[in-house]
Amino acid sequence: EGKSAGVYVAKGGKGYFRQCQIFKNALAGIEIRTQGNPIFEDCQIYEGKTTGVYVWEKGEGTLSNCEIYENSFQGVAIEQSGNPFIHHCRIEKGQDAGVLIWKGGEGKFQYCLIANNTQSGVIIQEQANPFFEACQIKANWKHGIIIQNQSKAHIHSCEISVNRLAGIVIQHQAEPTIYKCQVHHNHGYGISISQEGTGLIEESQLFQNALAGIRIRTRSIPLIRGCKIYQGRGVGVHIHDHAKGTLEQCEISANNFHNLLIENHSHSIVR
Repeated sequence: EGKSAGVYVAKGGKGYFRQCQIFKNALAGIEIRTQGNPIFEDCQIYEGKTTGVYVWEKGEGTLSNCEIYENSFQGVAIEQSGNPFIHHCRIEKGQDAGVLIWKGGEGKFQYCLIANNTQSGVIIQEQANPFFEACQIKANWKHGIIIQNQSKAHIHSCEISVNRLAGIVIQHQAEPTIYKCQVHHNHGYGISISQEGTGLIEESQLFQNALAGIRIRTRSIPLIRGCKIYQGRGVGVHIHDHAKGTLEQCEISANNFHNLLIENHSHSIVR
């Protein structure tokens, strides 16, 4: 219950923290910056007055099997070339986004659960470039993942499901790679691409989403390759409002409305 950060690691500092409880701090539960590179294992970081874990100014660090929950701001925030490795962690029940990566932040997340956060599960913006692998991003109160403002995320083998709005939003010239993901049972679009969004969506399955499996609009130009888009409660793929896009070797079937709908001065290559 400190009046500043619970644990502060900077200027190349290291350290090993195991089975610690870090809670109710006035600032971040853990703050890592300026080449700080600690290890946290089996720790609980919770009920902080701001962010659970804050990594910035080229901070690094590893968090393994940690629980990060019920913080007032984001569970994890990364900016200014921060680049932590976070694996097998639970990031839950925050009062803001589960994870915010911005202003050139990076970071690698593997086998994490990001769920039940009041805002979106993951927000990636302002030229950030993180890597997510084999994570579950589910039951967040807004979108599963938002990627925007010229960011280039890599989302591999993740399951994005049961979020209250879209599973994934790509917008404002973002260019992610979405590979071998399952995007399903979201209450909005499976994937929404707008405002000159682009990127690659490959070998992914999109099914049982409430609106279109993939919506492409407003001059967006993604490449969708080898995907299965099926059993949606709306259109399979909807391309409109001066959008383009290429669909290669995709299977689009058994959707409640059109499997492919192109309108409003849009153009698509399907092969």
